Amino acid sequence: MLCAAVYMLARRREAVERLFLCAGGVCLALMCAFLPLGTAPDETAHISAAWRLASGQAWTGETTAPANLLHGVGIPATLRAQAESGLFTDRLLPAAPVPANEATGIYPALSYLPQAAGMRLALLLSDRRAVCLYAGRLANMLVFLLLGWLALRRIPFGKEALFAVLMHPLTLQEAASFSVDGVTVAGTALLLAVVLQYACSRAPMRGGDRVFLLLLCCCTVLWKVMYVPCVLLLLLIPAGQWGSRGRKAAWVAASWAAVGLCLLAWALHSVAGQTGREGLTSGAVSRLGDLLLGPGAFLTALWQTLRANLAAYAMALFDHYGALDIHLPTALQLASALLFLPPLLGEAHIPREPRRPARKTRALLAAAVLLSCGVIFASLYLWWTQPGAAVIEGIQARYFLPLIPLAVLALPALPLRREELRAFCLSLPVLNALMVTAAVATVTLG
Repeated sequence: MLCAAVYMLARRREAVERLFLCAGGVCLALMCAFLPLGTAPDETAHISAAWRLASGQAWTGETTAPANLLHGVGIPATLRAQAESGLFTDRLLPAAPVPANEATGIYPALSYLPQAAGMRLALLLSDRRAVCLYAGRLANMLVFLLLGWLALRRIPFGKEALFAVLMHPLTLQEAASFSVDGVTVAGTALLLAVVLQYACSRAPMRGGDRVFLLLLCCCTVLWKVMYVPCVLLLLLIPAGQWGSRGRKAAWVAASWAAVGLCLLAWALHSVAGQTGREGLTSGAVSRLGDLLLGPGAFLTALWQTLRANLAAYAMALFDHYGALDIHLPTALQLASALLFLPPLLGEAHIPREPRRPARKTRALLAAAVLLSCGVIFASLYLWWTQPGAAVIEGIQARYFLPLIPLAVLALPALPLRREELRAFCLSLPVLNALMVTAAVATVTLG
């Protein structure tokens, strides 16, 4: 019945963003309900980072939290086990020193503003642990829905592909937890949508539009520094939209300068506040120098990694849920992949604009994707790979989710003209999300 309702709603033109709010909200609520606290990848570390920001400790050397904040939270855990631990009934205990959890060094502290705001508001209303933790999740979900809705509303073409990525079960899992990765997917999609909207528009941009673009570029650092190459998308906007070639050059340079300052601030904070494996340690800095002087070892490891694991990365997009410990049966993996692919073949074609031929647009999109992938592999090579390892360690398929819409638009697409077929394709991601959520629930209900 739900899929039939989705199909009927999708048949209405310009209904993709409304469909995302309705179906995405339902799927997020179900994922949040069936995914125990702390069982998304590194969620306990994300909770600790959000608490530090909510309690004003993000820029201090202190690390204190309620003694029972994370009691019963984490893996292995089921909803029944968490209920028995008192998670849903306990009140927060007085703050006590806790060891620093440095599994989130790659995220700037401000990345956790939504989660921290939700926790802070919950503390004004209740001292229950569950209320505080689920309020942080709820705030993260709302920001994800807002950014995704804005992206779908503003992108001039490729809505089906963007909708499929936003409704991907892995994306929903991250958005329904304390992780920043769900908002990263939606935020990167919004940057792509706004750039393409201005690139296809005939009206010149106003001052507020330029400032909005600059802020979006700075947010790429907040979401995840590995996607900073997406700022290259600014070059898609013709000079006439900026007012002149000189203004375009000035604003693009200002955007890159602002991004550079944000990167510097993030690096300094990492040096001051992170000493663990994901901090900007002296070991990582020295390896970065070696990489710049002689990239041969990195390129060899990259080639070996792709040759050995590329197929595994592709299948992991439809398999690794929870803390990478919930695996779907092979039949469900294949079904999930088949439900995900058709929307990517939808009306994602690039209109032929005389000011910027489609091949140049595709070239810039492909460059942003390849550079971002390069930064992903280089980051994990520096931070997570042991010296002398044959392959790059720590790569997860979910890291590539924000880049899928760009990659799809960089390829020639097969436009689907019939509205009935388009509506059918839009209903598939919803069915995929519901199917995977049900599979995850069979494990987590315990």
